[in-house]
Amino acid sequence: MKNQLIEKAPAKVNLSLGIIGKQVDGYHTLEMVNHSIDLADELILTPSDHFEFKVNKRSLANRDNLVIKVIEFFSQLLNRPPEFKIELIKNIPENAGLAGGSSDAAAMIRLIDKYWNLNLPTKHLRSLALKVGADVPYCLTGGTAYIEGIGERVFPLKDFKPEAMLILNPDIKIKTPKAYQLVDEKTELFLPNSLEVIKAIEEHRYEDIKEYAGNSFTEPLSQEYPEIKKLIDKLYENGAYYATMSGS
Repeated sequence: MKNQLIEKAPAKVNLSLGIIGKQVDGYHTLEMVNHSIDLADELILTPSDHFEFKVNKRSLANRDNLVIKVIEFFSQLLNRPPEFKIELIKNIPENAGLAGGSSDAAAMIRLIDKYWNLNLPTKHLRSLALKVGADVPYCLTGGTAYIEGIGERVFPLKDFKPEAMLILNPDIKIKTPKAYQLVDEKTELFLPNSLEVIKAIEEHRYEDIKEYAGNSFTEPLSQEYPEIKKLIDKLYENGAYYATMSGS
């Protein structure tokens, strides 16, 4: 259709994730090495004289959807009515540590920037994206990147290009607040060596990533959900260079 805009919303995986602190506002500070993968949702914007939102999963057709939150936020900020229809095609599983909702939000920001001819610089878009969610600033550009803080500082890296990547979804739906609750109950957490992880990626020494990388959530969540550690162990038994949880 003429003037229709289509935007992909790629899933992300955490190659490494360290929880390094907690702010007075309750947000945890992190250091992460993220990577975008081919699995993606899709957003389709069609010009219209009224707003309409469709999604292929009924449970996501509500005002809590981050796509809706982005549209409401930018409409209020710019005092412009959303004169378009949005169709969201979900392919990324929910609550799987793959940032599906955040990537959808980032894709919606990119669509609004294009459709309304805002041409905002990436730095400005990231500061706005952070108001929607902590993973959204990274998802705006995606790729392989190092992320600090609560998600607001994003530093692109040389592309991670593994020969193969296997993603397992055991359908354990862990809500992020529950994951952080389990983390906060621990007196000690695993912390990856992010600098060495970055070096290994940039020098294509993927077999060395295991020595330095990991996820602070893995141990606390594996105690609650033993299947997580079983799957990681099984991957190593079958020759994986590196295996870890993604997200929370």
